This record gives sequence, structure tokens and C-alpha cells, in this order.
Amino acid sequence: MDKDSQLYEIGYILKADDEKSAEDFSDSLKEAVVSNHGIVIAGNNPKMRHYAYPINKRRSGYFGWIKFLLNTELLGEIKKYLEKQEIISRFLLIKLARETLQEPRKERVPKKIVPEEKKVDIEEIDKKLEEILG
Repeated sequence: MDKDSQLYEIGYILKADDEKSAEDFSDSLKEAVVSNHGIVIAGNNPKMRHYAYPINKRRSGYFGWIKFLLNTELLGEIKKYLEKQEIISRFLLIKLARETLQEPRKERVPKKIVPEEKKVDIEEIDKKLEEILG
């Protein structure tokens, strides 16, 4: 990938009637990115979601996303591809910072602090017991 490539993410809502057609669209979007010399980093298969309000007179649809690297000059081709697809209700294309490509750090678990036990002689314990008991 050349230095003009950027990291992008597309979130989309599909008005598909079944899961198979939603997955087919997801695969075709990945193929469109690869055919434009992009690299698919991550993504998911679209899942059925219920909307908080109607979108194009529908109350539910399939939501999916894809993260990919692509040359900035070829981004217009992907945008045109998305606009031509009648199965898409809405989509959002965003440019991500390059550092989000790194894997997230693992959380550190703080070590438990165990207080050191004082070593006490048995003779000292006996003396204290005699003092207390008389």
C-alpha cells in the first residue's frame, strides 16, 4: 500500500428482506474494495436491528460495517458504488486516524500488595501472654 492510502470505515443500513441478501451485499462491498486495490482490515456480517424511528418507511433493517485501507484517489469509486446500490437505506463513510490500525493495548491488572508478615519469636509471644494474664 502506498503512502497516499488512508484508513476508512463504512457503516451501512440495508433494506434487505433476508440475511442471505445482506451477506451477499457485504461480500460484494469487500470485493469492490479489493478490486480498487484496497485492503480490508475488519468488518462484520450485517445483523438485523430495529430502528428507533422509521427510515424509508421501515422499522428494521440490517446494519453492517467494514474497515479498509484505500488510496484516497480511488475513494470516489467506492462512493459511487455505494450510491448505485438500491439495497442501501443509508451509509456513512468516515476517515479514521492511522493509529486506530494498531491493536488495542491490554489492560494492566494491578498487582495485589501483600503486607510483609513480621516474624515474631515464640518467646516474645509467651512474655506478652504472661503480662496480659498476670
